[in-house]
Order: sequence, then C-alpha cells, then structure tokens
Amino acid sequence: MMREPTEKEVAKFKRACKALNELGKEGFRLYLADDTMNLMIAAPHSHSGMKQSEHVRESCHISGASGGDW
Repeated sequence: MMREPTEKEVAKFKRACKALNELGKEGFRLYLADDTMNLMIAAPHSHSGMKQSEHVRESCHISGASGGDW
C-alpha cells in the first residue's frame, strides 16, 4: 500500500542517496537493474549496447525499486 513518507523516512532516503552520490563522485558507476542496485567499476553497457555484467563488484536487492535492466 502506498502512503506518504514520514519525516524520518524522508531523512533516511536522503542519507541513502547521499551515500550513493558519494560513491559516484569517487568514480564508481551505479546501475539499477529492476530491483537490484549494482556497484560497477565501468559502464553497465558497451558502446554497442551489450550488457557488461562482469563490471559488477557488488549487488544489493532494493524492495520496491525499478529501473532499466540488461
């Protein structure tokens, strides 16, 4: 069931986004494939559009997320 987030939940979301942004600033790529966040060492796709899952160094399931996919 969808609902409005509490102030505490919004703050938690902002902390998570800040942490992910810091990883991006450190040179890592982040790729959300459906509900799996991937920490990448290079682009998730080649210039021709082929998936490059060998660049994944860690993955984490995020319930309720959605995004592009391979």
